Formats: sequence, C-alpha cells, structure tokens
Amino acid sequence: MPLLWPRQNNVGSTGHFFAVGDKKIFYTESTNYGNAPITSLSGTYEYVVLTGYGSVEDYAALGNALEGRIAVCSRGELTFTEKATGAVNAGAVGTIIFNNTSGTINLALDGYEAKAPCVSISQAEGEYMKSSAKPVTDQAGNVLYYLGSLTITDRATFLLDGVTYGGKG
Repeated sequence: MPLLWPRQNNVGSTGHFFAVGDKKIFYTESTNYGNAPITSLSGTYEYVVLTGYGSVEDYAALGNALEGRIAVCSRGELTFTEKATGAVNAGAVGTIIFNNTSGTINLALDGYEAKAPCVSISQAEGEYMKSSAKPVTDQAGNVLYYLGSLTITDRATFLLDGVTYGGKG
C-alpha cells in the first residue's frame, strides 16, 4: 500500500458544492436532524435571496415567490430551525443560510421536522449569490427579493496542487 504524504501546496476546499453560473459555492450541511441532503435536489433550481432574515413575516411578504424554489437568507435574529421551517412552510424546497460575518457556520437544526435540505455558506458566497441574482421589485421600485439560478450536483470536489478533481467542470 503506498504512503501518502501531505504537501504544503495542497490548498483549497474539499467537499460538496453547488454552482451559481461558473462559480462553485461550497457548503456545510448536517443531515443528523432527518433533513435530506441538498444533493437530493440535483439539477437546476431558482433561488430567492430574502431582503430580511427569514422571519414568518419576511416569508409572508413574498407571497408564492418561494414555491418550488430555494430560500436564501442571512444568519441573524432567528434560529436556523425557524428560518428553515418558515421557508418550507412558504413553499421552498430547501434553504441556504449565509453567515453574517466572515467564516463558515455549522447549522444546529434542533426541532427541524421537515425533510427539505438546509445548508450554510459563507457571507462572501451569500453576497455573491445576491449580486448574481436579479432584483424583483414592486411597482414603487422597492426590492422585494433577488431571483437567481443555481445547479446542484451530487459530486464532491477537492483541490490538489492547484488542480480541481471531481465534481463537474
């Protein structure tokens, strides 16, 4: 059996990702709460970036905009469970929560009873998703939410010596 030696120039992320355009967005997820992995949604989906934090009122203000789409909201003010449950109750097929500060977050979904996936991403990647989406406004020009598209694959990727292996593209 060959020995594997760590190398100093093995930089980058390992794990699963979804894509917004050509950008790979790496996520953290825990399915210890009975929720399905996000790869169960393999394919292309529209996503809705909320202007709020994912409260019941935020979701109600969207009407049916989340039907069959993925909700994207910022960390803060509510528990992860409240955000994800509210999204599913408003018709979302999954929830992505982005950090409200630098770094990554691990989701504690205690009490989450839905099967819909819920993952977390960094603040920078949440902002990227928002900037890649188109604002949807009311008649007065106020932004209601941002609408974009992402692609979920069921493959992982890793970076070794500056070369990406696995995944697509």
